[in-house]
Amino acid sequence: MSISQAEIDSLRRQVKALTLSLASMRRKHFDEIGLKEVIITKKNTRHDRLEKTIANLNRENFFNNARLKSQGDKLGAQQLKIEQMRKELSHVCAESDAVKKRLNDVEEAISRHPGAVLRLQIKQLCAKYHPDKRGKLTVPTDEVARELIHLLSL
Repeated sequence: MSISQAEIDSLRRQVKALTLSLASMRRKHFDEIGLKEVIITKKNTRHDRLEKTIANLNRENFFNNARLKSQGDKLGAQQLKIEQMRKELSHVCAESDAVKKRLNDVEEAISRHPGAVLRLQIKQLCAKYHPDKRGKLTVPTDEVARELIHLLSL
């Protein structure tokens, strides 16, 4: 089985064509691989940036939740304080109404009894200079006498 020179040349041309075709295919393959690697690199870079962004957002979310909880606690404390102040205000209003009623009663009693004013002033003077109110009695007696004389002269 001998092969002729023409067949050998034909086979060489086929081998050369196939070699060139293989080299071309390898170049295309390497180019495609290079493009795919660039795409993968870009996607990996984007993925890393997104992971960093997500981590930052999670951190901010944690701090915002902590701040929100703190503000909620402050708000709750302020609401309790407001409620306490409302109760105190209603208590003060009730006391004020009681004092007004008592004042009206005293004014009415004074208007019916003219000597009641003098008795009330003497009572206030006694309360003012009473040793239990002032601790030790250090007020000179002439000052007390002067105020009593002033009351009686009215």
